[in-house]
Amino acid sequence: MAGTRGRFTRVEIGLVASILLTSSVLGVVIWRLSSGGSEPTAAFSPQGGFPLPSRSHRPSPSPFPTPSPASPGKLPKVTIPAADFKQNTWGYVGCSNTHDTLAGYQMVSSLRLFWPYAGYRIEGQTVDKWENLNSPVWGLFAAEKQKYNGGKDPPVIWIQACVDLDPSEGNYHPVTLSDVEQMVRNVRAAAPTSILFVSPLQSYSPPTLCPKMGPGGGEIAQMTAWMHTVVAEGLAYPGPGVDGIPNLGPLTVTTAFTDGCHPNGGDHGPGPGVDFLGGQLAAFFDNLPKS
Repeated sequence: MAGTRGRFTRVEIGLVASILLTSSVLGVVIWRLSSGGSEPTAAFSPQGGFPLPSRSHRPSPSPFPTPSPASPGKLPKVTIPAADFKQNTWGYVGCSNTHDTLAGYQMVSSLRLFWPYAGYRIEGQTVDKWENLNSPVWGLFAAEKQKYNGGKDPPVIWIQACVDLDPSEGNYHPVTLSDVEQMVRNVRAAAPTSILFVSPLQSYSPPTLCPKMGPGGGEIAQMTAWMHTVVAEGLAYPGPGVDGIPNLGPLTVTTAFTDGCHPNGGDHGPGPGVDFLGGQLAAFFDNLPKS
């Protein structure tokens, strides 16, 4: 390749430089593709993010195994065995809005797959409660599992993550992505063979209708971003409101209770709210693909 005197010609030097430049660009392209094609971006956070309290507790060690996916990433496409579409056998985890939605579901669904509304009092059970394995809510979950599944894991569990960001309320407790992930892992530990679906709270119109949703009503947008991460990590499947699936709602002044947060109807006086949300829930879960 070199000339007769051991010197490189200009053509040869140019060729070497071209090869080196091409290798450098190729290395950058490979790095970009392996990292998802873009730099990490911060999740939505109104006014610089929700205030985070100093953690006064951490969850107690789980008495159950806490499995993690063998390889990080979304789970394979889900189908539900046809034999698992049995009345009152699917579980759910959430708060009062979840409970209200299930009350409407039981009224409008022809399949009624989920545990009945009556007796499963999960009002006020926000993420920080489900994150804590010492919380009494896990006793309620175990009782439902025993009553309707004979102690076996429900075929499907719907997880709706609720957070109260109204500082004037006793249930006020900002959370982090880590808290949400731990909540989902706790459900997985309590029901290792169940198929998990995750959702944020239903939407509101306007977003500021419910004061529990924090500044600008931003809690739902933040939780939606976190649920996308939970799904991307392979911890659960996307339910309503996640990864392009339409969310439940929106609740409006016509379908919300006087507090602006809960659906009207059912336990919250007259109105179409609970049936509205229950019908949307049925449209998603009652029509999951069967195998």
